[in-house]
Amino acid sequence: MSIGDNWAPYGMGAMDKYSSFKLLEAYFNAGGNIIDTANNYQDESSEKFHQAETHFAGNNMKNLHISVERSLKKLCTDYIDILYVHIGISDTPAWVVLKANMYARQTGKTPFVDIIPMVKAEGMALCPWNVLAGGKIRTDVEEEKRRETGEKGLYLLSPPSWAEFFADDVVRVAGCSVIAKVLEKVAAEVGASTIQAVAIAYVMQKMPYVFPIVGGRKVEHLHANIQALEIVLTPEHIKQLEAAVPFEPGFPYS
Repeated sequence: MSIGDNWAPYGMGAMDKYSSFKLLEAYFNAGGNIIDTANNYQDESSEKFHQAETHFAGNNMKNLHISVERSLKKLCTDYIDILYVHIGISDTPAWVVLKANMYARQTGKTPFVDIIPMVKAEGMALCPWNVLAGGKIRTDVEEEKRRETGEKGLYLLSPPSWAEFFADDVVRVAGCSVIAKVLEKVAAEVGASTIQAVAIAYVMQKMPYVFPIVGGRKVEHLHANIQALEIVLTPEHIKQLEAAVPFEPGFPYS
């Protein structure tokens, strides 16, 4: 999502072809072989840069075919390894969920609630996004530097229910400040150079087969994020991180 240059007016930053290729080259050199992309990221400049017009939406069969065809064309390839719907049905009306659960009970099936227990039971993988709170997980030093430079983070896709962590002014809120201090403490104990690496390591170690989708516009951010693969957190570290702030389930439950 960060690669491309058409969303700069919305606070997403901009990456021209040179900076995009530089980041991708660093990613491939580090062993990366998976790229999260979509046919509408950066108003379609993202996939063009990945290879270097679509306005359909939804998960109906026709749109999936059109979306895949146009993505393949822009990526200059004839196949993809994995296709998954980005948004899904997480805000399905409650009555629909109740109806589905009634069907499940009548047919002896497990109720259709909570995907994580199912993922654990079936040995499936998770690809969570926004694990760094849209760039708001940062130290006091990083926060001050951002204020001085005027650099902004992610706020384009921030519905009202996420206002606590994704305010339009992209200023780090109190909750993220508290989390950052605990992350700094843990980072010092495990020898990590950034708190972002610790945050990613936490997500990856919560359960098996977690592959977080992490964005960024700078090579140094990529290298710092990769450090998460080398971090081993103890149960006490996990406990400290989870006790930092009250759990907030987020959209659509907040």
